[in-house]
Amino acid sequence: MGHKVEQFVKDIDENLICPICKTVFEDPVICKDGHSFCKECIDQRLKESKKCPVDGRMIDNQTFSRNFVLCGILGKLDVFCQRPDESKDEKDVQQTCEWNGKLHSLAKHRETCPFQQVQCPNVNCNSKLQRRELANHEKVCWFKKVLCEECQLGMVLHQVEKHKADDCPETLILCPNECTDTQGMTVKIKRSKSQIHLTNNCKRTAIHCPFKDQGCSDKVERQHVEKHVQDNMAPHMMLLARQCSLLTKENQVLYDELKITKRKINDLEIEVINKSRYVWTILDFPTQVEKYTEGIWIRSPTFWLCGNCWFLKLYPNGRDKKSKEYVSLCLVLSDEDILVRTGKPFVVATNEVSVAYARITVKSQSQAASITHDVTLNPRFESTGVVSEVAMISKLMKTNEALSPDFCSVTDGCITVSCILS
Repeated sequence: MGHKVEQFVKDIDENLICPICKTVFEDPVICKDGHSFCKECIDQRLKESKKCPVDGRMIDNQTFSRNFVLCGILGKLDVFCQRPDESKDEKDVQQTCEWNGKLHSLAKHRETCPFQQVQCPNVNCNSKLQRRELANHEKVCWFKKVLCEECQLGMVLHQVEKHKADDCPETLILCPNECTDTQGMTVKIKRSKSQIHLTNNCKRTAIHCPFKDQGCSDKVERQHVEKHVQDNMAPHMMLLARQCSLLTKENQVLYDELKITKRKINDLEIEVINKSRYVWTILDFPTQVEKYTEGIWIRSPTFWLCGNCWFLKLYPNGRDKKSKEYVSLCLVLSDEDILVRTGKPFVVATNEVSVAYARITVKSQSQAASITHDVTLNPRFESTGVVSEVAMISKLMKTNEALSPDFCSVTDGCITVSCILS
C-alpha cells in the first residue's frame, strides 16, 4: 500500500499515483512495458491474476525491476509526520506531531517520534498507544513483570492480588482458629508459619490432655488445658497409680529376665575359660623337690588348648643357678600328637601359634592368695625347625614357699598349677 495523498505538504502529480491502490507510490517497481506500481500492490495482484492492471497483457514477477527514477522523485517530496487538522481545537493539536520533512527521512523520524502509535512491549498486552505515553502505561500495565514484595516470586502485575490472597507464603493472614493476642486482636501470622502456629502456639487448637499416655482420652483447647488438669486431678491420679502399678510389674519381669541373662553370660564366660584352661595337679611335691635337682624338670601330660598341643615343664629347684631357690615353669608347644598320628615332627611357623598370652597360676590351699604370672608367648625354634618352648617363668615362686601348707597339701603333698591361654 502507498502513502496517503493528505500526508504530503503540496499537491501530488497524478503520475505519482499507483494505478492499483490509488495512493502515492511506495517502493515503486516498473515492468518492461513502462507501467509502475507499488511493489506490495503488484505482488498481491499477481497472486490473483497474471494480467497487467493497466493494459491487460500477461506479466509475471520476472518482468519487474525497481523504479529508481520514481524513488528519487518521491524521496525529495515534503511530507507531514501527522497532517495538522485546522478543525481541531488547541488541545487536540497538541496531541499531534508537528514535524515535516523529506519523504526519505520520514521512516527514521518515526523511529523516535513521541506521537507515533506503538505496541506495548509486555507479552500478551494488546494495547496500542503513542510512544510518549508508553512510560506511564508500563507502570500500570497488567502484563508488566513484577516481583512479589513479600516473597520475591516473579509474576505479572494482574496476578499479584490473587497471589497475596491465596498463595504468598510471606503474607500475613489471620489465625484460622481466630485466636487472639493479649490485646484481644486476632493473631496474624505468615501463611508459611500457619501450621506451626496451629500445632505449637494457637491457644484455640484442641490438644490431648497431658495425661493421655496414662489413659485420659479428652482433647481440650490449649488455653483450657491447665483448668482441665485441675478439675480432673483425682481421676488423673488414679490413672497414674494404675500405670505405676503396671510399670512395677513390668520392671520386676525385666529384672528377672536380666538375672537370667546375667547367669547365662556368666555360664558362657566359665565355659570359654574352661575351654582355654588346663589344670595340672602334681602329686607328692615334697618328694619331687628332693628327687629333682637344679635343671631337672617334671613333665605334665599333653593337653590341647586353643587348637594347639601343649605340655608344661616344671623345675622344682630352678632351671639354672640364677633360679635354683625358685620353682621354674616352662610352657612348650608339643609335637607329640603329630608324631603319634603321622610319624613326622610337628613343624610350625611363628604366626601359626594361635595364642599370644598365658596366665600361669599356682593355686592356694588355704586363705593365702594364689600366685599368678601373665606372660607373652614367644615361640623359640630348635635347630631342626621344631617349635619348642614358648613361655618361660624362671622364678614362678620360691621353692620353700611352694612347700608351705599354703600351697602344698598336708594330706597328699600335691600342688595345683593352672594354665589359661588367650
